[in-house]
Amino acid sequence: MRIKFFLSLFLMNIAMCFCLEPDTEEIQLSGIWENGVRVIDFGSEGQVTVVSESDDIGEEIWIKENSVWLKNFYTLWRDGKHSLFEAEKLHFLVTGDNLYIEYWENVDGEFIPRCNITDAKISETKIKENVYAYVFTEPDDEDNEVYVYKVRYWRTNMDYRSDKVRLTDNITVFRHIEINDVIYTCVVGNRGKVRNVKREPVKKLFEDTDVKKGNRFLVFGEPFMKKTDYKLEEKK
Repeated sequence: MRIKFFLSLFLMNIAMCFCLEPDTEEIQLSGIWENGVRVIDFGSEGQVTVVSESDDIGEEIWIKENSVWLKNFYTLWRDGKHSLFEAEKLHFLVTGDNLYIEYWENVDGEFIPRCNITDAKISETKIKENVYAYVFTEPDDEDNEVYVYKVRYWRTNMDYRSDKVRLTDNITVFRHIEINDVIYTCVVGNRGKVRNVKREPVKKLFEDTDVKKGNRFLVFGEPFMKKTDYKLEEKK
């Protein structure tokens, strides 16, 4: 009996080690970032942000303290500090000098979107009605081609369910995903299978698109903002 007791304690300790959440650390998102619409200056001291894991293609961050210098391209001066609208809903992935607002995280083999907002500004931002997840296959035995399924999720008023539905005979995906308190579904009602989804070669689906895919994160296309040496002048 005593042996069984100590064995159960040993197995419980192992299980607890595997259930611990990954360590996080605080970093500074500093510098000036721009796109074709505006410039955001996080200041020399930077925003206090939280990064999850940084051992993939980039660092995932979300804003903890929200105060930035902002300038639109149609104005001459930055006009003081602003708070980004609903900053707590903004998530970014930073890879080098590129900042992505649209990126995907690998959850049980399915790359699901991490943000349903397409902009970061001081006024209200639009919430997406449709988002897409991606499932990549292993290289095919016949042609050594990697294929991908693009799964559409649409906004729904249904209560969130964490179960999965069939994509193919061998692949399942999440029935619902939740982003910023918005529920999205990939099936109608209580159906158990995704319809009208076909696999395509990665090269065809992401044709002429820069794709960065790690074990945890996925980004493709142009970044939301790039780091710049642009100088913002104080309004006099």
